[in-house]
Amino acid sequence: MKHDVKDEISLLRQKFVKKDIMPDKNVLFVEGAKRDKSKQARVQSIHDGREDKDQYKTKNKIAANQVGTGTNKQKSRKKAFTMVKHKINAKNSARSYQEKAERLREAIKKKQNRAHKNKF
Repeated sequence: MKHDVKDEISLLRQKFVKKDIMPDKNVLFVEGAKRDKSKQARVQSIHDGREDKDQYKTKNKIAANQVGTGTNKQKSRKKAFTMVKHKINAKNSARSYQEKAERLREAIKKKQNRAHKNKF
């Protein structure tokens, strides 16, 4: 009895499964792509594509137009990290806008007080 039910289900599945939607060939490979070249030919085509690649690199464009030793940012990249780390720490612990504003207010008040004391 169970065997008959399984057979019926499998027959129904085969009936309703659409086989003409997409052939297996299209699923496995891109249609129209031919891969009958040997490995050596494929590697050669890769190397041919790399030959003119250097002219499109930004690094090379900058180097071609560069006058002198480069920008400070470029120089800092070449330096040892221990030389630059103090500057990085200072940048990271920079004052926020609120802190700057507070210090400016305090400085202005001090200046006004000094000016007021000097008047008399």
